[in-house]
Amino acid sequence: MARIGIIGTGWGANVQVPAFRHVGLEVVALSGHNPEKTADRAAALGIPHAPARWRDLVTLPEVDLVSIVAPPGEHLEMVRAALSAGKHVLCEKPTALSA
Repeated sequence: MARIGIIGTGWGANVQVPAFRHVGLEVVALSGHNPEKTADRAAALGIPHAPARWRDLVTLPEVDLVSIVAPPGEHLEMVRAALSAGKHVLCEKPTALSA
């Protein structure tokens, strides 16, 4: 079973967490721009890891797949970091600011 880390506390927490769980996937980490909001959201959703920095999420050994649901301007850097860490990646559109 894929263990998922989500970067993004809006759509990621509100929509992706229940959707992933509905199909039997495990969400093990959540990260966002606001560390306090992220910790609160993770605790409310029963997610064990809430790193204050997204870069820490992509290197967690407990994470197999990183779902990127952050502002589009950050997608490329996050995708590259997750792939470099050997993770599978699901990135919300747009994946970049231009073609």
